[in-house]
Amino acid sequence: MPALRAATILASLGWGATESASASAAFVPMGDYARQAEIVALVDSRPSAERPNDSRAVLTFREILKGGPGLAGREFLLARRHASSDAFAPQKGEGFAVLLREGWESHDLPLLTVYMEAYEIEALRAFLEIDRLPTERERLLALRELLDATNPHFGQQLMQDFRNMRDERNFDLLTGLYEDGDPGMRREAAALIGRIGDPRGVPTLIAALDSPDLVISSEAARALLFVFRGAPGVEDAFRRVLDSSEHAELHRTAERYLAAYDESVAARVEAGRSSYQRASALLEQGDEDGARPYFDLILADAGEFETLVRLNPAWVARILRAEPETRDRLRPSLLPVLAEHAEEENYLRAAGVANLLGALSHPETAPLLLELLERADQSRYERSVRIAAFALADLDGEFREQAMARLEARDDAAALRPLLEEARDEGARLVAELERALDGRESSAALGWIVHRLGELREERAVDPLFRALESGASQRFRNADLTEALVRIGGERVEAAAAGLLRHPDENQVRRQAVEIVFRLQRERALPLARRMLAEEGFGRRSAAALFLSNHGAPEDLETLIPLSDFWTGDRENHYWLQLAVSGIRQRHGYDLNGPIEARP
Repeated sequence: MPALRAATILASLGWGATESASASAAFVPMGDYARQAEIVALVDSRPSAERPNDSRAVLTFREILKGGPGLAGREFLLARRHASSDAFAPQKGEGFAVLLREGWESHDLPLLTVYMEAYEIEALRAFLEIDRLPTERERLLALRELLDATNPHFGQQLMQDFRNMRDERNFDLLTGLYEDGDPGMRREAAALIGRIGDPRGVPTLIAALDSPDLVISSEAARALLFVFRGAPGVEDAFRRVLDSSEHAELHRTAERYLAAYDESVAARVEAGRSSYQRASALLEQGDEDGARPYFDLILADAGEFETLVRLNPAWVARILRAEPETRDRLRPSLLPVLAEHAEEENYLRAAGVANLLGALSHPETAPLLLELLERADQSRYERSVRIAAFALADLDGEFREQAMARLEARDDAAALRPLLEEARDEGARLVAELERALDGRESSAALGWIVHRLGELREERAVDPLFRALESGASQRFRNADLTEALVRIGGERVEAAAAGLLRHPDENQVRRQAVEIVFRLQRERALPLARRMLAEEGFGRRSAAALFLSNHGAPEDLETLIPLSDFWTGDRENHYWLQLAVSGIRQRHGYDLNGPIEARP
């Protein structure tokens, strides 16, 4: 869903910009694996010899560190040596550690992870001992005592346990880590203090503004700007930064903060904003009409124009499709920019280029479109290839044939060729093929292409089968994003009503998530009542998505609900990240700080 203002805040804080983001989603530290495991053991392994070319291993349990009394000395045939952590158990090895998941004896993938090195086994033993301590504070203190630059597992686990701590009385251990830790720990501590959002961390962050480590001072400045605006001492600290800092980034952050309180600083900041920045601010609020006058000003600056085309090609494409005169006028200057972007090894950039070339709808775009099809065998470029192929087909004649020729080497070429052929009623043909695939009467290797094209055509006859695909799980046969995008492009009351009807669907992670995105993207501000219900009602929509939506569209009265929910200690911990983002976004957009509305001084 469009979340430009949210993305701005997230990027400024060094956080992700997608609804599925989390502070450490891709990394599981050793101590967490040890807690999850039913069995932690030191083992030997030897190859299984039960059958020819046997890749399996026989484990002999030497020492049981957790669980499984009586396992020592037993053997276990490990059919799959691959672990969920992407580690592997060697077919022949001695004295290495295996962590086995609950139900491991009958599980298809019994291994959680494997540790081979002596320092890893040393850390594993320590974590198991620490986990036996009775209180969270004792466990945190014990981990802190073990911090060692030569063994990274202790520091990784300490920061993970700080992220997951439940007792607010232990917050002082985190601020104390900033004071006493090494540079790496100080960086992580400064970042986490901001993400937790506890005002007791403000003095530490103010002190961190003076750090000679620009990473630390910048992290502190961003947290003070977005999370702790209006807290005691912050304004004075930023005035000192403005007067003394030699770092441009810190200086800009200080100006952004002080602009809310000081009209003279606000005037200076406003005077320095470019046309691109002004347009972007309006687009972040969904105000394309208000941003449109700045488009012409951006065109007058080659640098700003290139930046706009690079970062927001979708808006440029919408203007080109809506304004034929602008499209014809821009084509000579736009094509060279797109040619440069097409050469980059960036699949997202390639999709933007293809979209703009399609919007230009002119034979002069054909060479670049054909160039994009040279990547037809690379799956990450699938979206740009689809857009380019259909854009060439829309140019008709020889270009349609050239597109087909470029796709001949693909395994699914036979399925794609009919899609690019001219048809009297292309929409009806594609809808019929989609329905046959959903009914199981026909297997289409080009289902994703069909869905994409139906969206391009804004084919209203496809609404019912597309929602059938969404509900039935058939969307797993292609990218969920393609299905969502097609329904958003078709739009209209039928799509809105059908999506709203799925907001209580039991499948939250697929069906309901896509329905929420469709509703928010189509209704924008009209969806505010639904977003507020998602905060209040269990099983309705998605609270994380509602918070992200409110960060862009919510009003100050929403803070009464959001602030308690976003409290790290007593609120909704699972969605804390998104709820804190919503609070920050609303305060930024409406001129609020921790104390309420801001009254700027001359």
